[in-house]
Order: sequence, then structure tokens, then C-alpha cells
Amino acid sequence: LSPKYGLAGVAAASVVASLIGYAYLICALVKSGRWPRPFAWPRNFRSISRFLRFAGPVLLAVFLKMLVLANMTTAACSFGTTAAAAHQLFQTLFLLSAVAIGNPFSWAAQAFIPPILAAFCEGQECGAV
Repeated sequence: LSPKYGLAGVAAASVVASLIGYAYLICALVKSGRWPRPFAWPRNFRSISRFLRFAGPVLLAVFLKMLVLANMTTAACSFGTTAAAAHQLFQTLFLLSAVAIGNPFSWAAQAFIPPILAAFCEGQECGAV
């Protein structure tokens, strides 16, 4: 992008790139036959409420995280292009380390800790941990 468009051009290019990626993904799923047919939309509030009871707390937490990150990005952009670039770099590193490194460790802990606790508590009275 040319410097003429600045941060607005970067934002527009990001949106366009995301839309192209989304369209490619949908086309690939339809072409390979993996897109669900018929795509079932919720019919009434009752079916949505069951989902929200199950996933509502996680949905709220993710929404709040997005809100905080958006506010942090807005604040960083108010300090200029260099600060916005530094913020983007560190935000990317944080999300990469949290998702790409943190999730596998979390999954490993969930897989290996229960048998270890069961072996430790065998013969003892261990309450719910």
C-alpha cells in the first residue's frame, strides 16, 4: 500500500484479505462436499437459549477479550504509526504463544494429570480436586 492511505489503507487491506480468505474457505468446503447441507439455522429462541446456556460463559469471555484488545489497539493507534506497529507485533507474539504453545500444554495437562492424581490418591482419601 502506498503511504497515501496510511492506517486506513492497512485496515482496508486486512478486511479485503480476510474476505478473500473466507470466500476461498467456503468455496473449498462446498467443492469438497464438507459444507453442511442443509445448513440449519436456529428456528426459535428455545434452540438458541440451549446453546447460550452451554456456551454463554465462554462466549462472554471471548467477547470481553476482543473488546479489551480492540481498545488497546485503538489506544496504541492514537500514539502514532510506530506505536501501532509495535502493538501489533507484540499482540501477534502474545496470541501466537498463547494459542500455538499454550493450548497444547493445556491439552497435555488435561490428558495426563487425571491419571497421575488417581494414582496419587489411590489408597488415600482425596477429595475432589
